[in-house]
Amino acid sequence: MKCIKTLFLLFVLVFIAVHSRAQLWSGLLKSTSGGSACSFGQVASAGQCAIDWTAVGIPGGIPTSWTQSGSVIATTGGDMASTIQSALNSCGTNHYVQLGSGTFKINSNLQVKNNCFLNGNGPQNTIINCLATGGSCIHMGLVNDAPYKNGTCTVTAGNTAGSTSITVSAKGLDGNPCGVGVGGYLIISELNNPVYVTAASPQNPAPGCTYCDAFWNGTRLREQTVEMEAVSGSGPYTVTISPALYTDYGVATGTSPVYATPFGAVNGGTPDCKYCGLENLQIYANGTGLSSGMSDMNMTECAYCWVKNVEFNYTDADWLDMNFCYRCEVRDNYFANAFGHGAGGSDADVQVALETSASLIINNILERGHGHIIVDMGAAGNVIAYNYSTGAYDAVGYGVNLLDMVEHGAYPQFNLWEGNVGIAFQPDSWHGNNGYNTVFRNWFRGSNTIATYPQQTFSGITCSGGTCTINWTSGPSKFYAGQYVIIMGTNQPNCGSGTISTPKNWAEFQLTGATGSLSSAFSAGNCSTAGAGTAFTLDLAPVPAPIPHTPVTWTSTYTTFQGMWASSIPAFSVGNNWIGNVLGSSEQLAAVGSMYNSASQPCTSCLQAHTARPYSGTGFAITYNYDTAGDGSGSDWLSFPGGPSNTNGYWSNQGFTTTCYHQNYDSASASTIDNVNCSPTAALPSSFFLSSKPSWWGTVAWPAIGPDVSGGPDAATEGHANYIPAEVCYNNTARDASGVKSFDAATCYGSAQQPPPPQSLQGVVH
Repeated sequence: MKCIKTLFLLFVLVFIAVHSRAQLWSGLLKSTSGGSACSFGQVASAGQCAIDWTAVGIPGGIPTSWTQSGSVIATTGGDMASTIQSALNSCGTNHYVQLGSGTFKINSNLQVKNNCFLNGNGPQNTIINCLATGGSCIHMGLVNDAPYKNGTCTVTAGNTAGSTSITVSAKGLDGNPCGVGVGGYLIISELNNPVYVTAASPQNPAPGCTYCDAFWNGTRLREQTVEMEAVSGSGPYTVTISPALYTDYGVATGTSPVYATPFGAVNGGTPDCKYCGLENLQIYANGTGLSSGMSDMNMTECAYCWVKNVEFNYTDADWLDMNFCYRCEVRDNYFANAFGHGAGGSDADVQVALETSASLIINNILERGHGHIIVDMGAAGNVIAYNYSTGAYDAVGYGVNLLDMVEHGAYPQFNLWEGNVGIAFQPDSWHGNNGYNTVFRNWFRGSNTIATYPQQTFSGITCSGGTCTINWTSGPSKFYAGQYVIIMGTNQPNCGSGTISTPKNWAEFQLTGATGSLSSAFSAGNCSTAGAGTAFTLDLAPVPAPIPHTPVTWTSTYTTFQGMWASSIPAFSVGNNWIGNVLGSSEQLAAVGSMYNSASQPCTSCLQAHTARPYSGTGFAITYNYDTAGDGSGSDWLSFPGGPSNTNGYWSNQGFTTTCYHQNYDSASASTIDNVNCSPTAALPSSFFLSSKPSWWGTVAWPAIGPDVSGGPDAATEGHANYIPAEVCYNNTARDASGVKSFDAATCYGSAQQPPPPQSLQGVVH
C-alpha cells in the first residue's frame, strides 16, 4: 500500500512539473492569465502579452507510417482527375494514394478525404498540371464552406483567459442543439471592444471590413478556434476545450455575449477534412483560373491537415489559402511565381485567415509573389517560423516597399513570427487593426531583388491624339495588351527619365489593344514624345491560357537590391512584441545610394529616423520611402473613428506606446535597441516554441538570428544574422529552364546540409 501511495505521489509531482513548467518566453513576456498577467486590452502602455505556442501544428508531427492505398497511379497523358479522385474516395483510414512519376493533367478539382494524403515521387518527378478553370486545383475541405452561423450558441461560463472548460447554452440561434460533440470545433468570439479593436481604417472607413469575421458583419473580430475534447450535460453543456482561451472573452464592458460557433452544419461541429495531406509533388499552374481568382490549393474547415515538400509553380491567385484551419501544418515547401501581382484576388501568398488557429507554417521558401505570407481575418495563435522570402513585389507599385510578411485585415492576434528571413514586416492597417502578435529573432533585410521578365529596348516614343506608340529597337513588342510595362531611360520625366543603372523616375503604362494580342500602344497621359529607353513587365497576365512560364531575369542592374524599410508599426496596431530581431542589411545600405525620395530629389540621407514618427527614437532600420504620413504625424490618422472618446489623436501613437521593443539590432544606427516601453528581466532563449534545435536544422547556427548571435555573413548587421535552412536550400538549388528552382526538400534539409560561404561585402559604412 505504501508503494502505491509513493508511486501516486511521484505521478502527481511529475504531472505538476510538466503542466506548470515555465514558458520559453518567461522573463521577457507575460501570460494573459494568472497573478502576474500581462497588460491586455488597453492603449496606454506595452502589453507584453504571450500565449503557449508549443502546441501548434499536428500533435506528434506529420504522420510518417501510413499504408499505401491501392496501386501506384501512372499517368496516361490525358485528364487524370477522375482516376485520382476515385482513388482518393477509396482511400482507407490512415492510408495514402501514391502517384507515379510523370505529368498528370487535371481538368477539374481534386478533393482529399479524411485520414488520407496524396503523395508523389518528389516535386521534380510528379507534376500535377492544373488545367482547372474554376476553384482551387486541390481542396482539403470544401472551398467557400463556413462554420454554421445559425448553430451558434452562447457561452455562459468559463470565458476567461486560460480556461479549458466552458459552458454553452442548450440551443443555437436557430433553436436547434448547437452542434456540440467530441472531436468537433467551436469558434469563440466576443463583440468588438472599441478601445483597441476596429474593422475600419482611413483607407477603408466605417463600417470597414465587414467580412473580416466571416459572417458577423465586422462586429466580432477577435476570435479563436478550439477543439472539443469532452462534452457533458444535456443542455447547458460543459465542454472541455483545447487550447485554453487566449484571453478573457466577453468580460470587458460591451463585449458580451460570447458566442461559440460550430464547424459545419448541425453535425457536432466536425471539420470538412481531418488528417488530410499533400506531399512530394509539384502543382503547375497555367493561368486557366485567373478570371476566378483560383488558388493552387485551398484548406477550408481543416483540422490536422498538412502540405509538405510541394512546389507551387506559379499561381493564378494565391498559392495556398488556409481558412478555418485548426492545428494544420505547412512545411518544407517552395512557393514560386504568379501570373498577377496585385492586391486582393492576386496576392500570390500563403494566406492564414478566418480564425485559423494553432497552425504551423515553417521552413518554406517563397519567391516572386506578392504578399507571400499574410495572416488575416481573425487568425489567432499561429506560428510562422523559419521561412525565407525574396522577390515579392507589386506590379503597379513598382519601386516601393513590398510587405512580404504581413498581419492584415482585422483582427489577427497572438501569432508568433519567429526566425524568418525576408524583406520587411508590417502589421498593416488597410482593413482594420490587429494586435498582441510577437516578432522574435527574425532578419528583415530592408532590401529586395525584383526579377523582371525580359527587357526590350526602344528607339523612342511618339504620341498623337492621346495615344503613344513605342518604337522598338528591333523586332515586334514582347508585351501583350492589358499588361503594365515599366519604362525607363527616356528624356522625359513623365515617360521614365534616367537610365536603368541610375534611375531618377520610372513610368508605368497599361498597354491598349485586344486581349491576348501583342501591343506597343498606351494612353499618353502626361507622356509626350520621348527618346530611347527600356521597357519591361512584371506580370505575364493577361495572356490567353495556358500561359507559358517565361523565364525571369534576376540580374538586371536596376532590379537588384531595392532599398526599403525593414520594419513599420502602424498607428493602431496594438500590443505587439518586437524582441531579438535584426533589421537592415548591407544590400539595403548599398541600394539607397541610388534611390530617390521623389521624382526630382536625390536621396542624400535615405537612412534616417523620421522625427515625425513617435517611435523614431528606437532607431529601427528605415529607408528612403518610409511613409511619414502613415502614423502619428499623419492627418489621415488623427480623426480615426474609434475609442471611447473618439477624439483626434486617440489612435495616433498607440502603435508605439503599446509595443514592447527589446534587444533588436538596427543596422541603420549600428546598435542594439533595448527596453523600449518594457523592461524584460531574462536573456533571449533560442526559441519561443521549440525546446531544442530541430532535427532538420543541419549545421546552420542555432539560433540563427539575434543580437546575441555572431558569425553571420552580413557586415552591416555585424554578423548577428545567419542564413536559415530555407535560405541555404534556396541558395544551393539551381534553376530550371523557366527560372524556377529545381526544388526537393529531400535533398535540401538534414544533417548533410552545409551553409554557403559568407558573402563578399565591401565598402559598408555605418
